[in-house]
Amino acid sequence: EVLIVHDALAPTLGFQAPPAGAHVRGDVGVQAQAADAGAGVATLTLTVDGQTLAAAITPALPAEAATATATWPTTGLVDGAHTLGALAIDQAGNTATTTRVVLVDNTPPDTQITGGPTGQISVTDVTFTFTGTDNLTPVDILRFAWRLDGGAWSEFQTATTASVTNLAPGPHTFEVKARDLAGNEDPTPAQATFTVGAGVSVTITSPADGTTVPTGMLLVTGTVDAGGAEVGVAVNSVPAAVQGNAFAAVVPVTADMTVLTATAITPDGASASHRVTVAVSAPPEPSSLTGALVVVPDSGVAPLVARFSLSGATPTAIALDADGDGTPDFQGPSLEGQTFTYAQAGLYVARATLTDAEGRQSTVSAVVNVLERAQMDALLKAKWNAMKAALTRNDIEGALAFFTPPARDRFRALFALVGARIAQIAADMQDIELVYVLDGRAKYRLPRTQLYAGQLTTLTYYVYFVQDDAGLWSVESF
Repeated sequence: EVLIVHDALAPTLGFQAPPAGAHVRGDVGVQAQAADAGAGVATLTLTVDGQTLAAAITPALPAEAATATATWPTTGLVDGAHTLGALAIDQAGNTATTTRVVLVDNTPPDTQITGGPTGQISVTDVTFTFTGTDNLTPVDILRFAWRLDGGAWSEFQTATTASVTNLAPGPHTFEVKARDLAGNEDPTPAQATFTVGAGVSVTITSPADGTTVPTGMLLVTGTVDAGGAEVGVAVNSVPAAVQGNAFAAVVPVTADMTVLTATAITPDGASASHRVTVAVSAPPEPSSLTGALVVVPDSGVAPLVARFSLSGATPTAIALDADGDGTPDFQGPSLEGQTFTYAQAGLYVARATLTDAEGRQSTVSAVVNVLERAQMDALLKAKWNAMKAALTRNDIEGALAFFTPPARDRFRALFALVGARIAQIAADMQDIELVYVLDGRAKYRLPRTQLYAGQLTTLTYYVYFVQDDAGLWSVESF
């Protein structure tokens, strides 16, 4: 006797992994289950875009129920939609098929900081805003993690702002990275560097409050503290030379002057001032000793060769103490052609003692600011790199903050003309190389490799920085 059982029911079949519509990356686990209570499952196969995917089947077939498990490598595939398939056939020949579409995404997102401090700031609470771009994950679904000063990363969240409070004085680095739905993380987090200053203070130490001073040119000296940040000082609107915590300026004194005011300011706008009262003595009768000591250049990096001359005065004898150490470096009837080399950085007050034919004497002074090359190079390169970083974020106004006010409108129009390409142009810029710093002006070399006359050629452009009336450095042109 033969028992024949009619089985017209197809197996049940479904995917357990990955979820439908999932964003996947790397090696992806694929799993499908089939069951057939009648004849039992005879074959179970997996496919990707119609191609068989090698799978392990447990338990061995035929079986009432079975699971197919496979590892699907996606790194060589084109990002986008791909179709997984499963086919089950029972021993009676009934078939069941199912498909599942997933999105392969092996491309990491890119992260951009859209707002927040750069350079020197005076506040201790800051907020950054950021965003990202991805080829498949919508911007509003990207998640972000951030950290400060190389610390632990925060949890990934959809929030696009981060606030930090009670920052200590000194330099800080904020980093943020995006993660897409597939789990790809930006391998190059966006970064912003800034420095929290300790506030600004300035004090005139000479002349003292209430001092009687003569008309003419007056040497004013003092101290300034900006917590290590760049700071400019002006005395009665005359830019002062600043070196470390010291400043000096030669200020014209008129008969109606009653106050000397020193004002210090940092690039972020933090400022302080100090004033002393002065009484001005009656102006002396014009004589051959009335004049000013002139030095060219009066600032630059060491070693600095400076040339001295007199303006207005016509003495019969001159004793020049170029470095202010109390010992004359030159004595003679004229400063014509006289130079002095400042080998070391420092803030120097040069003094010339003038003597006329009757033996009367007068002293005139000039300030020489000899800068440390590496220190100046670091300061100006930091400004240049911060300007470039703003351009790579397409933050045009942020970049323009590093330019002199007269140059901003011109470069705003230029950047607008270039459009979105400015970000890549800025990213491709090579490092700048210092040429000179003299008399409040710095020149840098900017090499650029580009196609010229059908060949890749390294061309040289120039970047210029200038010191403004407040004593702060800005980009003038490039």
